Amino acid sequence: FLSAVFCQGVEGIHSLMANYGTIDILIVSGGNLTNKESLGKNDPYCKVELVGSTQHFLTQTRKNAGSNCIWEERVKFNVIEGQNTLHVSVYEKDALFKDELIGQASVDLRKAFNAPGAPLDQYVPIADKQTRPSGEVRLVLTFIPLGGVPGGAAAAAPGGGLAVSGSYAPPSWSAAAKKVQAMNAFANVQQQVAQPPPQFNAAAAA
Repeated sequence: FLSAVFCQGVEGIHSLMANYGTIDILIVSGGNLTNKESLGKNDPYCKVELVGSTQHFLTQTRKNAGSNCIWEERVKFNVIEGQNTLHVSVYEKDALFKDELIGQASVDLRKAFNAPGAPLDQYVPIADKQTRPSGEVRLVLTFIPLGGVPGGAAAAAPGGGLAVSGSYAPPSWSAAAKKVQAMNAFANVQQQVAQPPPQFNAAAAA
């Protein structure tokens, strides 16, 4: 993000700031998940990551859920210009060894960006490392621009009362925003220093 700011200069800062917003992600369920347990059933959890950001979220593990599970967990990510992709992955929790990937997918967020405040309910097909189909994840995405939704409040997404109960990594967005504010302040100081002092008019003083 900061590299984009430096490339565009101070004039581009405000246009970048104008594209800030929040993407509300409701992770509803997983369906038809490939079974990774040789004995027993899947213990699946879902991970979502905002590509181009440090933000990610892990749902709680659903013990013995098998091929179909309900998570119904929500998280909100701060987004800026260029962060258009959400990476979704489902893992089988293993108590003794490394967690095993069930499937993954990339979700284009621009459709949600183009309809601010409107919940986008979709079933996302996932595939394993060999690109074989391995199930699907139901997501509900709602984008809220920084200045709010034009024409009124955002529509309520399904499961509006659900709280975050998984594991959330805090964003770098707020730190970046503070640096942008500092750059704005520095630019203002530079402009003031660059202004020539007022000319002394001896005739007027007399």
